[in-house]
Amino acid sequence: TSLRLDGEEKRQSFFQGCVERMLLYWRDHQALASIDIVVLDRERPRILKNIALGLELQPLWPLVKPLVIAFAPYMERRGHWDAWHSVLEQAIRMAQRAGDIESETTLTAFLARVCQRMSRYDEVVRYYRRVIRLAKVTGNRFEEARACSNLGYYYIDGGRWWRSEVLSCHALVIFKELESDHGRAHTHNHLGVLYTRERQFHLADNHLRIACEIWIRIHDQHSLLRGYLNRSLLYIDMEKPREAQRILTESLLLAENTGDNAEIGTIQNNIGLAFISTSQYPEALEHLRIAEKIFLTSQNSRMRARVYQNIGLVHLHQHQWGKALSALEFALTEIQLTNDTEAEIKIRFDLAEYALQQNNTPFALIQLMEINRLSALINTETTQTYYLKQLTEFNDRVAIH
Repeated sequence: TSLRLDGEEKRQSFFQGCVERMLLYWRDHQALASIDIVVLDRERPRILKNIALGLELQPLWPLVKPLVIAFAPYMERRGHWDAWHSVLEQAIRMAQRAGDIESETTLTAFLARVCQRMSRYDEVVRYYRRVIRLAKVTGNRFEEARACSNLGYYYIDGGRWWRSEVLSCHALVIFKELESDHGRAHTHNHLGVLYTRERQFHLADNHLRIACEIWIRIHDQHSLLRGYLNRSLLYIDMEKPREAQRILTESLLLAENTGDNAEIGTIQNNIGLAFISTSQYPEALEHLRIAEKIFLTSQNSRMRARVYQNIGLVHLHQHQWGKALSALEFALTEIQLTNDTEAEIKIRFDLAEYALQQNNTPFALIQLMEINRLSALINTETTQTYYLKQLTEFNDRVAIH
């Protein structure tokens, strides 16, 4: 028995030593430091296998931790969210067993962000709140501010705009005190999106420009891509489609250079939307079909809804009524899986337009009644006024019909 035990201990020690050497190899690999997409695409299965083995061996936590943190940006950008969600959950449990609150804070922030990409909204709020709580325990003001900024950004789609602004402004104060360009840029970007939704276009443009200027200065192409995408939507809302198309062309080049697959679908959708704004419907549909292919198999219900809404709009303008209704109803089903009140309002306006074009007054009235109910949930006067004005115009058209 003693010999068998001794042999088992040696085998276990040998196995742990092999895993340790592989973790050290990948932790220090230049491809991770530079996020070399070509190398990491090829080596991803092996890296994940080594991380999985390391997560089974508690003594190796000091080596597993930096590898997971370094690998996170690649996994998120390439859209491998399911696999990464599982890894992060395991890593957090290991950090908790090790009493490593600092790492638990960082990894929980990663998990919240992945859940946001996967449209797992209840988890997003729960994890960001946990990050804020943990960051306050350790005095980690950077992670506290980042979680506040990201949670504020998340609240935009839920129509909780006052809370979003409070969290974002709190984060911005901390990032300025910490002299964090990274944090300041992301929070200016979030405020730019918020003010776009509130139709305070001058404020939105100012915040988005500041964010992009910082990212250009610090050579952060991945984040700059996000800023360009948000500016393109601002210009579309401002009825400046040519400016939107110009910045989207730059965005597509950036996405291809950085290997950011998760954003290419969003860019194609926004290009399609810009073409709709200039009544170039065949061109719009060409780009929207590319976006459709990307998002059809993803877990991003919000983006899938946006793409199908825009496809529905194209068919509506081309008087392809059956295709228009099918796309818009699918968009409505998808957006109802999220908490995006404003997006649902926009889809219902398009369905009301379809109904009016078909002289289907009862169906139009159903949409308008739902819009009236949903608009009461929006908590900013500017946006409520905007939608109520549209609602009144539609009601007048229904009366004429």
